[in-house]
Order: sequence, then structure tokens, then C-alpha cells
Amino acid sequence: MERDRTHHDLFAVQKAYAQHANYVVINNPDYTINECIILFSSNALYFPNDEATASRVLLEENRFEFQQHAPKSFRKIILVRDVFKTWYLKGINASTNNREEVVALLKSLTGNLPITCAGVSAGGYAAMYFGVQLQAKLILSLAGQVSLEPILGNIEDVRKNPSIKPYFDSHPQLASDLTIEMMDFLTKSTFEPIFVHIYPYKSKEDIEQASLLGSLRSCDRFYEIKVNQKFHGIPIFPALFEKFIVSIRDETTLIRFDRNSALSRLRTTILATGFSGETLKILVVAFLFSMRKHLSSFFNRIRNPC
Repeated sequence: MERDRTHHDLFAVQKAYAQHANYVVINNPDYTINECIILFSSNALYFPNDEATASRVLLEENRFEFQQHAPKSFRKIILVRDVFKTWYLKGINASTNNREEVVALLKSLTGNLPITCAGVSAGGYAAMYFGVQLQAKLILSLAGQVSLEPILGNIEDVRKNPSIKPYFDSHPQLASDLTIEMMDFLTKSTFEPIFVHIYPYKSKEDIEQASLLGSLRSCDRFYEIKVNQKFHGIPIFPALFEKFIVSIRDETTLIRFDRNSALSRLRTTILATGFSGETLKILVVAFLFSMRKHLSSFFNRIRNPC
């Protein structure tokens, strides 16, 4: 029986995988942090999964998540994307076509610099997986998946990603959650890595994934931040991402958060970044942009009631 066509069959996706590197390295001459940050794109990189969208995002714009808000304070920034949306199982391009090859590539690109890994959703999963392999100093998972087993149990997810099930059928150990690797990493490393998992506390999907991290809650350097947000996605203001990640590099910032309580997205952001004039300005701009979108939607409904 012929399978349904998916985004894997799109010409733009196949061309991006075959002809593009799907990573970008940015060297900052005016850095203040002598480290490297690796930012992993999620499965929301392009949507909807049609030819026009994939072509515009992957080929014309050559887009990566975090492109606009990459922390310029780091000496080196590496943006990475998975155009097939398979949690990096197929690697990132035709020559770097599996996770092991991605690890080798990132090791060569980062050199001896201390590493921070971060990402949202599937990018958060990648930040955890590759962060352990690369011995990252800081791993930031923003609503990242901890295990792919729930996804494998969802027939719709498997149908949309035909590469997933066969891969995990032959590599069953990789389908299980990452907590064992994370536990060993946090407790047995010769240095003191930090793992931060911040997630929407009212999202069923994220609650299920976060529950798998229970064994890590006894680790001193694991920090869990709950945000009162109902939808799966980035639980902080993207425009303040740089200030947020720079702030949480200091554990005194993370100690402010009570893992037993959930805060609003606004309070979470301010608690981490502080309430400076710059923060206020960014929040006001974000609010006005949001209002503009809501008002535009409202007036469209008035003009087109049917």
C-alpha cells in the first residue's frame, strides 16, 4: 500500500537537505562571553507543510529559528536546523545524515570553547541529546520533548514522519527518554553542568513530558521552571531570549524560581532578566505587536462576518 505524501516528499525539503549545509556559524568580534552557543531549530521551522512554504523558508529565506534573537554576547553562535523534522534522526544534510555525524560536526565547529545548547520543542530535545554528547556547560530546554515514545504511540505523528518508526524499530533504546543520560551527565561530569527545563504548565503534552524528569529533581544542578501557559511552544518572550539565557548562566538567578509553583510568562521573564528600562521597552513593543495582530484579526472578522 502506498503511503500518504508528507513534507518528506516536498521538493524544497529534499533540495535543502541535499544542497544546503543547514547550519550557520556566526563569529562575534565584540563578544563578552568567551563561549559557544548552539541553537537548534524545532519542527515549527516551517508551517504549513506545503511546497510554497517550505521553498520560501528553506530556500529563499534560508531561515533558522533564533536568527533574530541569537545572543550576540557569545563569541560563537551556531544555528542548526532539521529540515525533515525528525528530531535530527536524519542528521541535517546529505553528508551529515545521522546524529553521530552531527555530533562530530559540532565538535569540530566548537573547538575548545565551553558550550551552551538551547532549543524549543524538538529543538529542546536536540539541545538535551547533543548537549550531553558535547558535554555542554548549560543545556536549556524550552518545552523540549524528553521522550519520543509518546510520539511513536501517536499514529498521526508516525504518518507525518515516515522515517521515525522504522528508525526506532531498529534502534529501540533511542526511543526511551533521555533522563538516564541526563542523570549521568549531571552527577558524573568532572565539571558542573546546568540543565534548565522550562515548560508550559497548562499544556497536556508538556506536563506529560516533564513528568518523565522526576528522577532528575534530586540533582542540584537541574532547574525546572513552570510557566502558566496553555499552548505548547516557547514559554518566554523571544525578544528577551538573549537576556534570559545570559542571566540563567548564573545559578543565583535560577535559585529565585520555585519549582513547585508556576508563574506567568511575564513574571518568569522579569524574574530571570530583571526589570530594566530595556526590558520594559522590549515588553511594550511585544505587547503592541500582539495587540496589532489581535486588532487586525478582529477587524477582518467584522469586514468578513461570514
